[in-house]
Amino acid sequence: MERTEAKHAAAVALLGAAIALIYGRVGGFGYVGIDDHEYVLGNAAVRGGLTGEGIRWAFTAFYNANWHPLTWLSLMLDMSLFGLAPGAQHLENVAIHAVTSALVYAIAVRALRNGAAALLCALLFAVHPLHVESVAWISERKDLLCGLFYALAVLAHLHYAERPSASRYAAVLVAFALALLAKPMAVTLPVALWLLDYWPLQRWRTLRALLEKLPLFALSLGAALVTIAAQSSAIVRLEGLPLGFRVVQSLVAYATYLRDAVAPTRLAVLYPIAPINFWYGLLPSLILLSGISAAALRWRARFPWLLFGWLWFLLTLLPVIGLVQVGIQSHADRYMYVPSIGPLL
Repeated sequence: MERTEAKHAAAVALLGAAIALIYGRVGGFGYVGIDDHEYVLGNAAVRGGLTGEGIRWAFTAFYNANWHPLTWLSLMLDMSLFGLAPGAQHLENVAIHAVTSALVYAIAVRALRNGAAALLCALLFAVHPLHVESVAWISERKDLLCGLFYALAVLAHLHYAERPSASRYAAVLVAFALALLAKPMAVTLPVALWLLDYWPLQRWRTLRALLEKLPLFALSLGAALVTIAAQSSAIVRLEGLPLGFRVVQSLVAYATYLRDAVAPTRLAVLYPIAPINFWYGLLPSLILLSGISAAALRWRARFPWLLFGWLWFLLTLLPVIGLVQVGIQSHADRYMYVPSIGPLL
């Protein structure tokens, strides 16, 4: 037992060292010209620090077409502790990412039952270039907090499945609620937990596995309705971007995320919506997505983890894949923070 705990401690230390090596310099970074003004510099509620009035505003305001009160509270706390000191805020982002990476390691240990494989999974999550946008950008605190509580909910679910109890189920609910309060992209969690019931837990066909997800789906529905209300002014109408183009763009975006996950060599701050070439864009994307889907279904009995990872990727990206278009981006690196966990496993 002591030897196992020492191995886990060494693995977490290695994760911390890798993150420090890559992100240690962000303490010298400043604010950037995209969103940081709206989120921090020009936001009077945030600059006022953590106050009673600020807490009320965080839960009631649809500011900048968003509703993520926990993220606002986190940024307000920064103001109370550090003032306008971007370096401290950057380092806080790094610390949150480090904790989430350790949680991914704990999840992988339970799912894979292989310490070396779990460490590789968590290390790839910790250092992947697709996650730089989430970690080294103060405005993306929402991504990090959402990812942190999402991972906590997953780990709590794995604990709950081992020995169900009211307290363990409550831990899943609380972690999920906090993830939603940080960023509504967490609405996919009930489906992600059901995928974990498929693999590695092998309990997805039980009535309990279905019924215990119903309160989670209720939370997802509530968060989705609030988000639609908050983003109503920013959602692109069908007249501006037809449904057919959105479907095509979504298919190409899925393939692009896969490419960037394997070969992250053409990353950028913004990927504007642009016309899509059939031969060089849509057709290769269709072949890639169809091939992986066919393989995952064909070998689901022998390699259930393949179908698990593929469906996790597809379904956790669904809210931001472009069918409901908010903004002018075709895709964004930051959207892969949570969806990358399944494929890495």
